[in-house]
Amino acid sequence: MATEHPTQPANRLAREVSPYLLQHAHNPVDWYPWGEEALARARAEGRPILLSIGYAACHWCHVMAHESFEDPATAAFMNDHFVCIKVDREERPDLDQIYQTAHQLMTGRAGGWPLTVFLTPEGRPFFAGTYFPPEDRHGLPSFRRVLAAVARHYEEARERAEEDAGRVVAALAQVEGAAPGRLDAGLVAGAAEGIAAYVDPVHGGLGQAPKFPQTACLTVMLRAGGGPRELALLTLRRMAAGGIHDHLGGGFARYSTDAEWLVPHFEKMLYDNALLAGLYLEAHQATGEAAFAGVVRGILGYLERHLYREGGGFYASQDADSEGEEGRYYVWRREEIEALLGEEAEPFCRCYGVTAAGNWEGKTILHRARPTAEVAAELGMAVAELEALLARGRERLRAARARRTPPATDTKVIVSWNGMALSACARAGAALGLERPLAMAAETADLLWSGCWEAGRLRRCWHERGAYGEGLLDDYAYLGLGLLDLYEVTGEGRHLARALELAAAITRRFPAAGGRGLHLTPEGGEGLVHRPRSSNDHSIPSGASAACTLLLRLAPFAGDPEFERLAAATLEAHAGAMAEQPVGYAGLITAVPLLLDGPVEVTLVGEAEIRRDWARRLARLHLPHRALCHLPSEPPVTGPIAEGKEPRGRAAAYLCHHRTCSAPLESWEALAAALAALGEAG
Repeated sequence: MATEHPTQPANRLAREVSPYLLQHAHNPVDWYPWGEEALARARAEGRPILLSIGYAACHWCHVMAHESFEDPATAAFMNDHFVCIKVDREERPDLDQIYQTAHQLMTGRAGGWPLTVFLTPEGRPFFAGTYFPPEDRHGLPSFRRVLAAVARHYEEARERAEEDAGRVVAALAQVEGAAPGRLDAGLVAGAAEGIAAYVDPVHGGLGQAPKFPQTACLTVMLRAGGGPRELALLTLRRMAAGGIHDHLGGGFARYSTDAEWLVPHFEKMLYDNALLAGLYLEAHQATGEAAFAGVVRGILGYLERHLYREGGGFYASQDADSEGEEGRYYVWRREEIEALLGEEAEPFCRCYGVTAAGNWEGKTILHRARPTAEVAAELGMAVAELEALLARGRERLRAARARRTPPATDTKVIVSWNGMALSACARAGAALGLERPLAMAAETADLLWSGCWEAGRLRRCWHERGAYGEGLLDDYAYLGLGLLDLYEVTGEGRHLARALELAAAITRRFPAAGGRGLHLTPEGGEGLVHRPRSSNDHSIPSGASAACTLLLRLAPFAGDPEFERLAAATLEAHAGAMAEQPVGYAGLITAVPLLLDGPVEVTLVGEAEIRRDWARRLARLHLPHRALCHLPSEPPVTGPIAEGKEPRGRAAAYLCHHRTCSAPLESWEALAAALAALGEAG
């Protein structure tokens, strides 16, 4: 976290609720939040804008803040020559997408955070970079030198800067153009093979270093079967064994700095952990491996202990730093472990790769360095005996770690990320028989709906002071999916009704003209220099991919042909890009089978207790493309999935696919056999 200077007068950021913006509220920089006040001043004074975008858990954002934004001389130059605006990318991913794309267009390189962009008074970008050091270093110019050069350029060659900015804005629309193509099973199979070609065959993961989880890519490979599935499973096993996985507290860091998944960038994000919980659950469903279920339980435990807000809602992230040091909270010296574990330290250290020299800056990042069976044989122990010893060791270390100063938590409740957590808790709670995640999901669903939905519009963030920010496509789509998943495992009709409202709002407020996909921002939203579309994946699978999945899963409930039509048009608009760049468009690729083959429709009719029991049994199966309906329901379900589904005895199930339905199935065993015969439950 950036160091605060309470003696420095507060700037305008002190009125904000974002923890990231509040970290900068006592900078000597005259920061503005993004808004009309700042933009009007820039226009009135003809000043260029210095836009700085970051987020609370970003290590290098804190570094640049300490080196430059807390420096009085640097701040004075910024204040004298620019209107300075600070943006939390998690609150405004639309601004982040626009200016990250602009950075790539101007520099030819991918961006990152902190993002530093210089804009005309109208908000059009003419120069961009990311982190700049306080003095020339490692081939980067100092931030002071950049500031002076940009200020001089704008003063002496303003017309050229304006022309450059105009070309960048024109290019933004061109790079987001549709790339249509043919949608068929060959596209999906080819995409899985194309992604698999990038996978490290030894350690898993795409490419070498740094490595990100890239959950959408792994999902495409897992569902493809064959070689791609094996590479996805390899990746999940290596990640679970690596230092990117918190072996004491559960959950995963944002990415690994090396190819072996050993040294993470230690911040933990809600979206990563929610998506990984769902992916590891799907791996467990597909393989039956208990270890994958154990990882899911660990993630859910982490979410409950560290990111869950009592009463509903999940916080956004935990920082990488504590007490001014990256990773301090998570790493160990061997002598610390020996003092805590005594004679049980040696087996523990062998399994978790703990040495006197350490594996990172003289300390050790815990990781499963050796298989339990191998160490047990070496020590003459039974495997069960060693596993019990390791469990005791983890508990003692976790208790000792809890006495350390923890990393800061960003307490924003972001709707889209909470939708992902809602899905993970609902699906995993039902599949693994865990009641607490189901309760967290229910509380979160009701909080978000009562706090963020009003008169057909969704807010992006919730805070104790109230909801704020215009909801984006991601928010509508991921919250809709979370509500739908919760409905499927509980049978509570209000969650389905709310998901249908969100899907209907997507069809009204987000379609691009001419069937060219979906916009990230809603119709009637803030006028920006460019209205970005949603298509390729960024830190999360794209909002367009989530929207297509939601619309196609809800189509049997809605009876509205617009749901399927809009999803089909969006997928067709990007089919060429999916074929050519499957890694970047993996999110959309996961939705294609739903369109081509349709969901497997299961309608459960009868007593609520029996329906819920069957729904939980269904949750244990690998059925990624399903639509599950409960009857009776309040409010009533009126779509095709409910038509003609009459009760038989205490309960019955109807299984439909390709517009062909089974006879009523009056026992769980009959439903399970019908699913197996359909070839969908494996």
